[in-house]
Formats: sequence, C-alpha cells, structure tokens
Amino acid sequence: MTSSAPPPAVTVLMNVWRADPRHLERAVASVLAQTFDNWELVIVEDPSDRPAAPTLARFADPRVRHVANEIRTSLMDQKNLGLKLARGTLVALLDADDVARPERLREQVAMFAADPELVAAGSQLAVIDDDDELIGYRRFPTADADVRAALAWSVPLHQPSVMVRRDFVRDLGGYGELPGGTSQDHDLWSRIAHSGGKFANHPEVLLYYRLHAEQMKARKVRKMIRDSLLVRARYWPDGGAKARFRRLTDRALLLLPPRLVTRLIRVCLYRDPPPPCDALGPVPPLAPRATPERRSAAASC
Repeated sequence: MTSSAPPPAVTVLMNVWRADPRHLERAVASVLAQTFDNWELVIVEDPSDRPAAPTLARFADPRVRHVANEIRTSLMDQKNLGLKLARGTLVALLDADDVARPERLREQVAMFAADPELVAAGSQLAVIDDDDELIGYRRFPTADADVRAALAWSVPLHQPSVMVRRDFVRDLGGYGELPGGTSQDHDLWSRIAHSGGKFANHPEVLLYYRLHAEQMKARKVRKMIRDSLLVRARYWPDGGAKARFRRLTDRALLLLPPRLVTRLIRVCLYRDPPPPCDALGPVPPLAPRATPERRSAAASC
C-alpha cells in the first residue's frame, strides 16, 4: 500500500504486549477473514521477551501495520498512539487474544451508516477458553438509552467488541489513565455519554472473548473493582438505586478473600445463556495464510 492510497473505511486497533503467539495468530487471522475488506489493522506493541514479529511475519498483507515501541509504555499510551495513527474514520477495537466473527466489521459499519449520530457500537459476546471452547455468553443492552443508563452501575459495552468514530474520540483526548491501570474503557464511554455521543450494541454475537487465567488473577480483579468505583464516583455520583446498590456490593467484594471474588465474578459475568436472536456457529477457523498469489493481488488493491 502506498502513501497515496485512499484511507480505509475502518482501522482495526490492536495493542500487544507479551501476547500468546497462538492467540495473536487467531486474532489477526479473524481480521483477515472479515467479509468487509476495506480496513487496515494497526498493531501497537510494547517491547517484551515475547515479541509479536515472528507471528505477524506469517501474514503477508499490506493492510497490516506493525508499530513496535522502543520502550515500555502503558495500555493507555498504546491505545492513544493507535488512535493517532488510525487512517479510518471508524476504529474497531480488538484484543490480541480475542476472535472477531467474519461479519463483525460489515455489521458494525452498517450500524454507523444507518445512524450518523452513533459514536460507539459494541455487540453481544461469546466467551471462549484457551482452547477455543465455548464456556459462556455475555449480554448487553442494545438501545442508546439503556446503555447510557447502565453506565452508572456497570460497563454496558465490552471494549474488544466496540467500534467508535475516530474523530469524536480524538476530540475527547482519547483514553485517560486511572490509578489501577484498568477501566479506561468505562472512563471513555462515560466521557462520550457526557459529550452527547450515542451508543448501541448489536443484538448478535460479533466477538469471541477469550477468558484465561491471567485476566482473572485476584490482584488484577481487585484493581478493576477499585478503578470502576472511581469512574462511577467521578461521572455518575447520582446514578440512582441500582448504582448505590452496585457500589455497596463492590465494596463488599473488596473485603472478601481474593480467590472467592475471582470465582464470583467469573460465574456472574460469563454464564449467560445465548442471546435468543443469535444463531451462533462454531468459532471461525483460521484464515489461510497469504500465498505469493494472494500477496500480489492484495498489493494491487
């Protein structure tokens, strides 16, 4: 792709640090397998003892851009650099261990085309384990009013499933930092809400969210609870009875043994039955790696 090429409609933004090569390959392949093909993939990586380059070398697609930082930064810095580099007017977020369903970009682009006021759109989730086995679901409200109301007591959009309008988020200053290094998404959604942005969640599953041991470590879960309390106190101090009850339960969770907290959160958040409107198929297979013929065809687009 040359510098004179027109910008893509969508930038898929992925942040990487010590990514599991199997999961990273799976995530990148799910982007290459999209039925909507006017995209670029921007991968922002911080240095580690497990670099992404060997895995990314398996994909010869000019739409994949790998940006390797020379020093360790933060998740906030990685995301904001990705937003700065994004050429697409829409930015789809994707974690390095999750899998996008093939229709994800197509469905979300259609949502934005149908509603010029839409700023952030997520979807329902299917939850998978390290071996791609389906272990649960998460449901989220679909209407703007319901998403906006739920921000006072929860995070009603799941970040790796979300697509945003790039310029709206840039104008807000992008992602902000929180003491525990988590909940930047809740902070951003709250600022979007207070700036008049509109929300939606697609009614079907568009993302396979990978849940593994590293995410559910007790120390990290406790940081997430504390940061979430901070965000809600900052943006939603008068969130009503539900918000007050959630604050009480979260504070109670901080008093419980860490392992019990981790188990409760896992059971409560990721065991929903499948959304009734979704005909959920198997996790999509890895896209074929690029052959010389594929590379030539891609370069001429």
